[in-house]
Amino acid sequence: MHHSGGKCSLTESRHPPPRGDRRRYPTESMHYIERLAEHWKLIGVSPLPPSCAFSVDDFANRHGIHIPKDFRDFYTFCDGIENTDGGLNAFWPLSEVNTVPVKLCDFSGAPDYSAIADDLPNADDYFVFADHSIWVCAYAIMLTDDPNAPTPVLWIGDGRSYDTIASSFTDFWLRYTELPDDKCLWP
Repeated sequence: MHHSGGKCSLTESRHPPPRGDRRRYPTESMHYIERLAEHWKLIGVSPLPPSCAFSVDDFANRHGIHIPKDFRDFYTFCDGIENTDGGLNAFWPLSEVNTVPVKLCDFSGAPDYSAIADDLPNADDYFVFADHSIWVCAYAIMLTDDPNAPTPVLWIGDGRSYDTIASSFTDFWLRYTELPDDKCLWP
């Protein structure tokens, strides 16, 4: 993939390489990307074309954060999904990902997320990347400027509740692909 005049051009497939081919997705990230691609294919989910590396780097620079490899691997595999999956989960394009205060605090519908930034410690470090069933709950990953910091994924529900549901982005996707819909993305 390469960057050209604000647009990303694809020169690689958006699908993971065959098993055993670790050129594009080395280490454990390949494992979760492969599983995710297989899972989505089985349930008929259409991933969006990938973000280019420039877009991911630009996102990191705008927010002053370090992008962990598993987060980068996801967005260079796909830029979220079209619509929702069979469990009504929407995984957003990188252009829609933002901090909890930016994404949630103006949402005062049902549920009312307007106070979550006051209730969630370090709310500015959590980036919302998905929601379930049109905002019944949202999912956010902790991203900071420290490359050694943990990157837990939170479930944020009913506007004020939150709980850690995965220790990392990789763990989140492995839970998503391995557990039944009613258990995978809930605390």
